Amino acid sequence: MINKNKRVEIKKRIIIGLSILEVLICIFFFFRHALPAQKSVIEVAHPTSSHINKQNIDKSKKVGIKVKNTSNSKKSEINNYIKTISQDKNTSVSFYNLDDKKGQYHVGELQSETNQYQNWSAENTYQLFISAFLFDKEMHGKFDLTPERKMAFQRMIINDDNTFANLVIQKYGKPTINNYIKSQGWYYPTFGPQKVVTNSHSLMLAMQDLAEQKGAFKKQSNQKYFMSLLSKKNKGQLIFHNPNVQAEIIKNADNQRYILVVMSKNNNPQRLKDITQHFQKIMTDK
Repeated sequence: MINKNKRVEIKKRIIIGLSILEVLICIFFFFRHALPAQKSVIEVAHPTSSHINKQNIDKSKKVGIKVKNTSNSKKSEINNYIKTISQDKNTSVSFYNLDDKKGQYHVGELQSETNQYQNWSAENTYQLFISAFLFDKEMHGKFDLTPERKMAFQRMIINDDNTFANLVIQKYGKPTINNYIKSQGWYYPTFGPQKVVTNSHSLMLAMQDLAEQKGAFKKQSNQKYFMSLLSKKNKGQLIFHNPNVQAEIIKNADNQRYILVVMSKNNNPQRLKDITQHFQKIMTDK
């Protein structure tokens, strides 16, 4: 016989055991339902793998491809036009964009050229090479840009007066000037026995130095002075222009700058004008 006290003790233990079991069952069911909910919260808060990648892919379809297509479309349009010009072996063209356009293209990304290494008469663009030569010497303390020499510069650029250029050639000699031009990676010998020759690629590179304040035009005062002379001569345009050569830094209606060099031997100013206008149309967003 189990005495009364022992029966009471067993009953207590059974009750305690049942209570513990009930607690365990509650805990089990709590976590069974809580864990999936917790997992769901984590996925939303930190959308790893498939969820976040899908968002990026969808976003790139809306933005990335637009960026790529805009750039490629502009580049393709320029290249296609350049190809039509390349069929004319009497014309050279070099094009270089000087500015980024957010979400569309970067500096130099639209560069395109045709017949760019074909040599032509430099015409009045020799002034660019003479000026670069002298500005380089001035930066190195070997040439003093006095007020009298500035006036001579002005007559050379604005009036197309060859006197100053001829004096420079006589003083330093054509080989010295040509060696400087060679050191810049431009076509040489530019100054030959009888003619002054260059190509559109070299003019593009020299105009790029001018526009970006590099090389011989690294000194800001010289760059601004030279640009002011070009601007004064051409009613605000930074251009060398004659019937067979046009080298220009253009700023369009979208404030995008680019270099366009067109050289020809057809003595056809309208041809140069048509090419320039076509590039302006391409570079100005519709």
